[in-house]
Amino acid sequence: MTPDRCIVTVLVYSGRPDPHWQIEGERLEGVKKLWERLARSSTPPPRAPLLGYRGCAIHCTSGEQWFGYEGVVAFKGGATAPAAYRLDPKRLFEKAVLESAPVDALPKQFRIPP
Repeated sequence: MTPDRCIVTVLVYSGRPDPHWQIEGERLEGVKKLWERLARSSTPPPRAPLLGYRGCAIHCTSGEQWFGYEGVVAFKGGATAPAAYRLDPKRLFEKAVLESAPVDALPKQFRIPP
């Protein structure tokens, strides 16, 4: 069996590929544990603007995927699973994902959202 592979994508560019990298080990487990601690919600993340930072996503070969933006995190456990939402007013999920970026993976002017 092939081990699960998870890729982070930061939605920041228009017209060229967005930055992406693999997340694994303790970093990935930390993000998953953080998700579990967040308060449940019925509200999806807000609609992002067309330009600029539009959130960060993790897509795993297992089918699991997370998307964080503006203090809400969405999770989908597979192709047929319904999405679940969690509130993250301090944006800890986004910060943890973005802090996993390798050196020079993000644009030099990029700042982790407050």
